[in-house]
Amino acid sequence: MEQNIKERIKRVAIDLFDQEGYHGTTIRTIASGAECSLPMVYYYYKNKKELFKEIILNDYFNLRTRHAGEITSGDVIEYYTQYIRSLGHLSDEEKKVFRLGLKVSLRFDGDEALYDAVDEWEKKQIAWHFQKAMPILGNVENWAIVIRTLILLLENMTLAIVLKNQEYSEDAIREYLLFVFEKGGFTPLQ
Repeated sequence: MEQNIKERIKRVAIDLFDQEGYHGTTIRTIASGAECSLPMVYYYYKNKKELFKEIILNDYFNLRTRHAGEITSGDVIEYYTQYIRSLGHLSDEEKKVFRLGLKVSLRFDGDEALYDAVDEWEKKQIAWHFQKAMPILGNVENWAIVIRTLILLLENMTLAIVLKNQEYSEDAIREYLLFVFEKGGFTPLQ
Protein backbone atom coordinates (compact mmCIF):
# COMPACT_ATOMS: atom_id res chain seq x y z
CA MET A 1 0.00 0.00 0.00
CA GLU A 2 2.86 2.41 0.80
CA GLN A 3 4.26 2.05 -2.71
CA ASN A 4 0.81 2.84 -4.13
CA ILE A 5 0.65 6.11 -2.20
CA LYS A 6 4.17 7.11 -3.23
CA GLU A 7 3.41 6.28 -6.87
CA ARG A 8 0.10 8.15 -6.70
CA ILE A 9 1.89 11.21 -5.33
CA LYS A 10 4.44 11.01 -8.14
CA ARG A 11 1.77 10.54 -10.85
CA VAL A 12 -0.20 13.55 -9.59
CA ALA A 13 3.02 15.57 -9.42
CA ILE A 14 3.86 14.65 -13.02
CA ASP A 15 0.40 15.80 -14.13
CA LEU A 16 0.67 19.06 -12.20
CA PHE A 17 4.26 19.80 -13.23
CA ASP A 18 3.23 19.16 -16.83
CA GLN A 19 0.16 21.41 -16.61
CA GLU A 20 1.33 24.13 -14.23
CA GLY A 21 5.12 23.95 -14.50
CA TYR A 22 7.55 23.44 -11.66
CA HIS A 23 7.07 26.91 -10.20
CA GLY A 24 3.28 26.81 -10.55
CA THR A 25 2.93 23.57 -8.61
CA THR A 26 2.90 23.35 -4.83
CA ILE A 27 3.24 20.42 -2.45
CA ARG A 28 -0.23 21.34 -1.17
CA THR A 29 -1.81 20.91 -4.64
CA ILE A 30 0.08 17.63 -5.10
CA ALA A 31 -1.25 16.34 -1.75
CA SER A 32 -4.77 17.44 -2.63
CA GLY A 33 -4.61 15.78 -6.05
CA ALA A 34 -3.16 12.58 -4.57
CA GLU A 35 -5.87 12.63 -1.88
CA CYS A 36 -3.39 12.36 0.93
CA SER A 37 -2.19 14.59 3.74
CA LEU A 38 0.62 17.10 3.39
CA PRO A 39 2.73 15.16 5.95
CA MET A 40 2.30 12.03 3.81
CA VAL A 41 3.90 13.80 0.83
CA TYR A 42 6.74 14.97 3.07
CA TYR A 43 7.14 11.42 4.38
CA TYR A 44 8.12 10.29 0.88
CA TYR A 45 9.70 13.48 -0.48
CA LYS A 46 11.66 16.04 1.51
CA ASN A 47 10.34 18.85 -0.71
CA LYS A 48 9.07 19.70 -4.17
CA LYS A 49 12.59 19.99 -5.53
CA GLU A 50 13.43 16.42 -4.46
CA LEU A 51 10.23 15.09 -6.05
CA PHE A 52 10.88 16.91 -9.32
CA LYS A 53 14.50 15.77 -9.29
CA GLU A 54 13.42 12.13 -8.91
CA ILE A 55 11.09 12.46 -11.88
CA ILE A 56 13.83 13.90 -14.08
CA LEU A 57 16.83 11.85 -12.94
CA ASN A 58 14.97 8.55 -12.63
CA ASP A 59 11.79 8.53 -14.68
CA TYR A 60 12.95 10.74 -17.59
CA PHE A 61 16.42 9.21 -17.97
CA ASN A 62 15.01 5.67 -17.63
CA LEU A 63 12.33 6.44 -20.19
CA ARG A 64 14.90 7.76 -22.67
CA THR A 65 17.17 4.75 -22.14
CA ARG A 66 14.34 2.22 -22.33
CA HIS A 67 12.85 3.88 -25.40
CA ALA A 68 16.18 3.79 -27.27
CA GLY A 69 16.72 0.16 -26.25
CA GLU A 70 13.36 -0.97 -27.61
CA ILE A 71 14.40 -0.23 -31.20
CA THR A 72 15.99 -3.36 -32.62
CA SER A 73 17.04 -2.42 -36.15
CA GLY A 74 20.74 -2.81 -36.83
CA ASP A 75 20.56 -0.45 -39.80
CA VAL A 76 21.46 3.05 -38.62
CA ILE A 77 18.98 4.95 -40.81
CA GLU A 78 16.19 2.52 -39.92
CA TYR A 79 17.09 2.67 -36.22
CA TYR A 80 16.79 6.45 -36.07
CA THR A 81 13.67 6.40 -38.26
CA GLN A 82 11.97 3.97 -35.89
CA TYR A 83 13.18 5.88 -32.84
CA ILE A 84 11.65 9.15 -34.02
CA ARG A 85 8.50 7.47 -35.35
CA SER A 86 7.91 5.65 -32.05
CA LEU A 87 7.92 8.89 -30.06
CA GLY A 88 4.40 9.45 -31.36
CA HIS A 89 3.35 6.21 -29.68
CA LEU A 90 4.42 7.07 -26.16
CA SER A 91 1.68 6.73 -23.55
CA ASP A 92 0.18 9.94 -22.15
CA GLU A 93 2.14 9.43 -18.93
CA GLU A 94 5.40 8.91 -20.86
CA LYS A 95 4.78 12.04 -22.93
CA LYS A 96 4.31 14.07 -19.76
CA VAL A 97 7.58 12.77 -18.30
CA PHE A 98 9.32 13.37 -21.64
CA ARG A 99 7.96 16.94 -21.77
CA LEU A 100 9.21 17.62 -18.25
CA GLY A 101 12.68 16.41 -19.19
CA LEU A 102 12.67 18.50 -22.35
CA LYS A 103 11.59 21.57 -20.39
CA VAL A 104 14.55 21.09 -18.03
CA SER A 105 16.85 20.56 -21.01
CA LEU A 106 15.59 23.83 -22.49
CA ARG A 107 15.93 25.56 -19.09
CA PHE A 108 12.20 26.28 -18.80
CA ASP A 109 11.81 24.37 -15.53
CA GLY A 110 14.05 23.09 -12.77
CA ASP A 111 17.22 24.57 -11.28
CA GLU A 112 20.96 24.75 -11.95
CA ALA A 113 21.65 21.32 -10.45
CA LEU A 114 19.08 19.69 -12.73
CA TYR A 115 20.30 21.67 -15.75
CA ASP A 116 23.82 20.38 -15.05
CA ALA A 117 22.61 16.78 -14.63
CA VAL A 118 20.67 16.88 -17.90
CA ASP A 119 23.61 18.53 -19.69
CA GLU A 120 25.95 15.81 -18.42
CA TRP A 121 23.54 13.07 -19.54
CA GLU A 122 23.18 14.69 -22.97
CA LYS A 123 26.98 14.91 -23.37
CA LYS A 124 27.16 11.15 -22.88
CA GLN A 125 24.68 10.78 -25.73
CA ILE A 126 27.21 12.26 -28.16
CA ALA A 127 29.50 9.26 -27.66
CA TRP A 128 26.54 6.89 -27.99
CA HIS A 129 25.45 8.47 -31.29
CA PHE A 130 29.03 8.40 -32.52
CA GLN A 131 29.23 4.63 -31.90
CA LYS A 132 25.85 4.10 -33.55
CA ALA A 133 26.64 6.17 -36.66
CA MET A 134 30.33 5.44 -37.30
CA PRO A 135 29.73 2.21 -39.24
CA ILE A 136 28.13 4.19 -42.06
CA LEU A 137 30.35 7.24 -41.76
CA GLY A 138 33.69 5.47 -41.98
CA ASN A 139 36.76 7.67 -41.59
CA VAL A 140 35.30 10.99 -42.62
CA GLU A 141 37.05 14.08 -41.35
CA ASN A 142 33.85 15.92 -40.51
CA TRP A 143 32.29 13.20 -38.35
CA ALA A 144 31.92 15.55 -35.35
CA ILE A 145 29.86 17.98 -37.42
CA VAL A 146 27.73 15.14 -38.77
CA ILE A 147 27.07 13.76 -35.27
CA ARG A 148 26.22 17.20 -33.88
CA THR A 149 23.91 17.85 -36.84
CA LEU A 150 22.28 14.45 -36.32
CA ILE A 151 21.71 15.25 -32.64
CA LEU A 152 20.21 18.66 -33.50
CA LEU A 153 17.90 17.01 -36.05
CA LEU A 154 16.81 14.40 -33.52
CA GLU A 155 16.26 17.07 -30.84
CA ASN A 156 14.18 19.24 -33.17
CA MET A 157 12.04 16.33 -34.30
CA THR A 158 11.63 15.15 -30.70
CA LEU A 159 10.53 18.62 -29.59
CA ALA A 160 8.04 18.84 -32.45
CA ILE A 161 6.54 15.43 -31.66
CA VAL A 162 6.49 15.57 -27.86
CA LEU A 163 5.75 19.26 -27.30
CA LYS A 164 3.68 20.10 -30.39
CA ASN A 165 2.15 16.69 -31.24
CA GLN A 166 3.53 17.04 -34.77
CA GLU A 167 3.76 13.90 -36.88
CA TYR A 168 6.42 12.85 -39.36
CA SER A 169 6.04 10.11 -41.92
CA GLU A 170 8.75 7.46 -42.08
CA ASP A 171 9.69 8.75 -45.52
CA ALA A 172 10.15 12.30 -44.22
CA ILE A 173 12.27 11.08 -41.30
CA ARG A 174 14.46 8.99 -43.63
CA GLU A 175 14.84 11.94 -46.00
CA TYR A 176 16.14 14.19 -43.20
CA LEU A 177 18.46 11.48 -41.89
CA LEU A 178 19.84 10.66 -45.32
CA PHE A 179 20.57 14.32 -45.91
CA VAL A 180 22.63 14.47 -42.71
CA PHE A 181 24.46 11.20 -43.32
CA GLU A 182 25.14 11.93 -46.99
CA LYS A 183 26.95 15.09 -45.86
CA GLY A 184 29.13 12.73 -43.82
CA GLY A 185 30.09 10.69 -46.87
CA PHE A 186 27.45 7.95 -46.59
CA THR A 187 26.12 6.73 -49.94
CA PRO A 188 22.90 4.72 -49.60
CA LEU A 189 22.41 1.65 -51.74
CA GLN A 190 19.86 2.21 -54.45
